[in-house]
Amino acid sequence: MYLELTRKQEEDKLKKRKEMNEDIIRRLKAGEALQDRASLTWFPPRPLIEKDKDEIKNLYGSDVKVVGSKTNLKTVE
Repeated sequence: MYLELTRKQEEDKLKKRKEMNEDIIRRLKAGEALQDRASLTWFPPRPLIEKDKDEIKNLYGSDVKVVGSKTNLKTVE
């Protein structure tokens, strides 16, 4: 029974892969883009995470250097 179930699952995977490959070939022949627009993706873009400098100073003291902040970086002209 388990072997039959596994064989059925493998056949389903192969069938889906074949359908996907046929869809890709059809889209290539039609000149369509293979990549979907970014607005159609499943996951939203990741938010920008910034350090809370005041909270870091409260935790570690006022003389702490916050690495990666623009105030600690020196620009070369």
